[in-house]
Amino acid sequence: MKGAGIEPGKLSAIVVTHFHPDHIYGLLTKENAQIYANTEISVPEPEYKYWGDPGGIAALSEQRQTIAKRVQATMPTWKNLKQHAVDKDVVAGVRAVATPGHTPGHTSYLVSSATSSSWCSAISPTSRPSTCAIPAGTSASTRTRRWRGHAAAHVRSGRGRQDDAEGYHWGMLAPHACQDGGGYVLSAVTT
Repeated sequence: MKGAGIEPGKLSAIVVTHFHPDHIYGLLTKENAQIYANTEISVPEPEYKYWGDPGGIAALSEQRQTIAKRVQATMPTWKNLKQHAVDKDVVAGVRAVATPGHTPGHTSYLVSSATSSSWCSAISPTSRPSTCAIPAGTSASTRTRRWRGHAAAHVRSGRGRQDDAEGYHWGMLAPHACQDGGGYVLSAVTT
């Protein structure tokens, strides 16, 4: 963040999409101490409920049990953690949109200004089937249609104009997705 000119101590909010380690472990030290204790951390209610359920641990794989145990050992004590509902503004100009599949409570965000908006999903619509918690045998093209469907439904509902989309696990350097008719096309952003 410092390389981008962002001072971590001056963040007012952190919005979480899902609880996989590469998305939440940066909020903690190796000893489970909270790093951003003075920053509001907003998490999706369904995601928190899934990973925070002590009764659900036995049904999880060993790797997922590790995530759930760490979530349960830390997040309930955080005074700055806020669970948010989907289809609501999390902070001004940032609306939570339910996009389950990558995880049961995965949430994407429509970030809007007066003149434009961006769809932030933090996952790729073309992720390998093994990385998404969706029915076995679901093809990448079906997953892409579902992702496009979430974005298109959001636009059709009148909740904002969709100009472009950004993601985290895109599989290419600096990816960008631009609206193309009824769907979206991925392209690399040049620097």
